[in-house]
Amino acid sequence: MTERRAETSGNRSLVGYILPKKQVLLRDEGAESLSEPEEEDNNEPEFLDFKEMDCVSSGGQLIKSSIPPRREVDFQDLNSESKYKLVGRFSLCDPWWEVTAPVRGGGGGGRRSKLFLLGFPSYSLRTDLGDNPKSVIALFLKECGVVAEHVMQFIEWVPASCRLDFSNLHDRLKDFADEQYDHSDTVASDIISRISYSDAGKAVLVASRYPQVMSYVPRLLPRQFENLLKKYKGEQSDGRSEDGTGTFVLDKLEEVLRTDVWKLGFSVMTYRDLGLVRCEATLEAFRQSDLVSKIPELQHHALLLYDELKRSCREWGHTYITGIAECVEKLARMPPWCIDLDVKQVLRDAQINRMAIKAHRNGNESKCDDLTEDGAESTDSVHLEHSDVNGLGTDPKNQCEDSDCSAELDPDQVKAAEMMCTNPVTVISGKGGCGKTTVVSLIFQAAARSLRREEEEEVQRACKDFENDLSASEDWDTFIGIPSQPQEQSAQDSDPKKPLKVLLTAPTGRAASLLHKRTESEAYTLHQVLWSYMKAEKDEEGNPKNWKFSAVQIFVVDEGSLVSVQILNSVLSMLMKHAQLRKLVILGDVRQLPSIEPGNTLADMFNSLSEIRWAIEMKSNHRAESQLIVDNAARYVLDMRQDTLHKGILLGRK
Repeated sequence: MTERRAETSGNRSLVGYILPKKQVLLRDEGAESLSEPEEEDNNEPEFLDFKEMDCVSSGGQLIKSSIPPRREVDFQDLNSESKYKLVGRFSLCDPWWEVTAPVRGGGGGGRRSKLFLLGFPSYSLRTDLGDNPKSVIALFLKECGVVAEHVMQFIEWVPASCRLDFSNLHDRLKDFADEQYDHSDTVASDIISRISYSDAGKAVLVASRYPQVMSYVPRLLPRQFENLLKKYKGEQSDGRSEDGTGTFVLDKLEEVLRTDVWKLGFSVMTYRDLGLVRCEATLEAFRQSDLVSKIPELQHHALLLYDELKRSCREWGHTYITGIAECVEKLARMPPWCIDLDVKQVLRDAQINRMAIKAHRNGNESKCDDLTEDGAESTDSVHLEHSDVNGLGTDPKNQCEDSDCSAELDPDQVKAAEMMCTNPVTVISGKGGCGKTTVVSLIFQAAARSLRREEEEEVQRACKDFENDLSASEDWDTFIGIPSQPQEQSAQDSDPKKPLKVLLTAPTGRAASLLHKRTESEAYTLHQVLWSYMKAEKDEEGNPKNWKFSAVQIFVVDEGSLVSVQILNSVLSMLMKHAQLRKLVILGDVRQLPSIEPGNTLADMFNSLSEIRWAIEMKSNHRAESQLIVDNAARYVLDMRQDTLHKGILLGRK
């Protein structure tokens, strides 16, 4: 019998096997009764990030992640020979596995003692199958899908004096095939084949060849353990597995567990040495596996620092992915791209336009000066130009000539617009109704119109230069009188398949829908952008072909406080590498709660970029109903504070 390890971490440890009885699956509502690490219950991110996608496209393996279900099992302890009710997450529940399980709870022995598994167990094949090893082998063969008739034929053939266990099962099957008794060769071949292809058989084969994997991976990588076992497909005569990848992953994993187990604590190392994507063991998993003493001091300190960094980021929600900072630095180091635009005139024209429309609707054009308070984010008039109002039969500027129609501009909006035109990165914070979306929409639309006018003027100048070029060849005359070029250009501008240059995004579908409604431009969720990259056809070097967003120059993110670090880092990195990105604009409210996933991107970037005047907070609220809510909330908070202060003074006097 194998040596059974005692628990060294202070928790009680059981070594035994799970009795062959129908297991009871438990709902996750009982999670609070189990002392499992909270992170083990978290769901995996829905999408791979940009670096992980690059790793997969470069040949890395993404092992499907699934946490073992919570079960209540009957456990036979081999040390005390007692039986327990044991509750926990078990990947393998068959009686041929020797299970080492750290537990808590319960008292003395007896079937009524209920214990709770701490973390995850480790496994090894039982070398002593008890008084009736044939019954255990029979259960194993049935689990492998062997028909009952073949099981009985093989078990009855094994002599009573012959020892039968997993170490000699394959040899016994070969001997059975050589008997040439009642088609025994065919039966033995079928049994061996079913063992090789079934999940239960693969697990036993892996345990026989990779004992370190079975002992430590269930605790270090519990989410990937079961699917790692399924990756094993045996060997052919050339030593390679049937899918052509060989046993590289399990071979290397066994070697790492024996020599450099600390590497499993860093996902970068597991990809570099094992080719596994998104596989990383926690420091707590190393402790539960009693592996900390096997880690050199330097690497142990590195794991401690890394674990503390992750804990701090989860607790405080700060940005810890350096990819965002690297992208911002690259944008800052690019040649300056300043959009030549009179932002005050753009905002003033839009203000006058809105006032004229509202005055026309009210049927009282003479009261334009009473409408200047409506300064931003009118969802039905963000995109209206002078031509739209002219269709009503009146020029908005002429409407307000007789009356004193002074369009007062919000200085915060002006500053935000100037930042967007000048800076490579701009962060705009403000409550709903302060005009963030309106300013972005107006400025970039005006910039697009200005760019089109410049292109048209350049074409006209080229045409004039051509007409004045007396030395030009007569062959060029064939192009004169063909009016199709401007029409084709216009058609191209309106082509919906034309690559986007300004990408409007939001973290959720509802936010993207509202962004589309306010800007009347196509808006996407960040996951849609990421998904389009994942689905795009790639060339030999992994670059996307005909990617929808390959021409993006300006990247706008709305509701930035809801954006997690991972998704922003992924989308921003792919736009930097595979698009023509020159400007990044993030909108949101730094006073809102951060995203549920790790990271507090908006607040971190706002605080950092405010020092160099790349971030601004817009404070004026231009929605009457929103301002009323804000005022009432502020008044309520002030009353609460005064009431608390008053109670504190009274208590102090007592």
